[in-house]
Amino acid sequence: MQQLTNLDASFLHLESSRTPMHIGCILSFSAPTSGEMTFERFKCFIKARLSISPIFRRRISTHIFNMDQPVWVDAADFNIDQHVFEKVLDRGWHKHQTNELINNFFSKTLDKKRPLWEMLFFKDEENSNEQFHVLLKFHHAAVDGMSAEKILSDLLSPENADQNGLNDSWMPASLPLSNKVFDITGKQIRNIYESPNKLLHLIQRLGHSALSSQALRFLDKEQHPPHFFTAPETPFNHEITYQHDLVSTHLSLDKIKAIRKAYPGSTINDVVLSICSGALREHLNRQGKLPEQALVAMIPVSKRPKEQTTNGDNTNGNLISPMLVSLATDLDTATARLGMIKQNTMCNVPPSFRSFIPT
Repeated sequence: MQQLTNLDASFLHLESSRTPMHIGCILSFSAPTSGEMTFERFKCFIKARLSISPIFRRRISTHIFNMDQPVWVDAADFNIDQHVFEKVLDRGWHKHQTNELINNFFSKTLDKKRPLWEMLFFKDEENSNEQFHVLLKFHHAAVDGMSAEKILSDLLSPENADQNGLNDSWMPASLPLSNKVFDITGKQIRNIYESPNKLLHLIQRLGHSALSSQALRFLDKEQHPPHFFTAPETPFNHEITYQHDLVSTHLSLDKIKAIRKAYPGSTINDVVLSICSGALREHLNRQGKLPEQALVAMIPVSKRPKEQTTNGDNTNGNLISPMLVSLATDLDTATARLGMIKQNTMCNVPPSFRSFIPT
């Protein structure tokens, strides 16, 4: 049993039917050289690799009366058929129906009574022997971007097959005695008793931070990051609906790296943000609704040490921090936007985080 951190739990609390809090991807594969990939063969492939991460077989458990943060527990009734599905496409299936399938899959929230992940397998009927596709989603309470990438890499690796997974020998761990209501109640009483001291220390830290922040702004009033809820009004500021549409585009990483090298000191993230900034500016400008004030993006910054993403230690959960960055959409040239975004990101990222930004 493992308790969720405050950050992980926040992704559960923020979720609603209109705002799913999962992350996911669309994977396209060519046919394996050993023959056609059927759904049953694919499911066996996944089942043999579930042991690479505990998130595949554990679910959320809430305490009695919600007296503490939820915990991860092994799902005793785990059934892979509740997580890996197939969609059989008709011969007359059209591209727009595939888009609708994708949109519906990512618009639906995950069932919190089960482990928080799902896969959908489907094929292009016109190329059934050549290509197949997989939609995958994990709840954000279980993974962040980097931990999901690590899990996905291990999941698709041919070296990670576990014969135990094929033999159904996995056994769920029993719940420890600490899950009893009296232990939980005792923990809450201790938290209440300790809260005044914690609050005092928090106020002292916030006071110190506020003084430091004011001093920095006095020294350099031009370099402070934007505040929450200060972004300008745009056509995007509307109520979120139940339906979500996924639209994607493909960019050449080699070209992005070439741009980064042409502007020393910039990172791959800076270049990608500049591309997004230019697209937003052009889109709003065509509608005649480009605000004079620059748009602001909230960007997750990984706090996960690189060794954790390479050796697999502690790759579950979230180790991220949000960063607000002005996208410089008020500037009319691409080079000016890249230069300003580069300056904004370096001003906003604490020195301890800068080693985690890809260059």
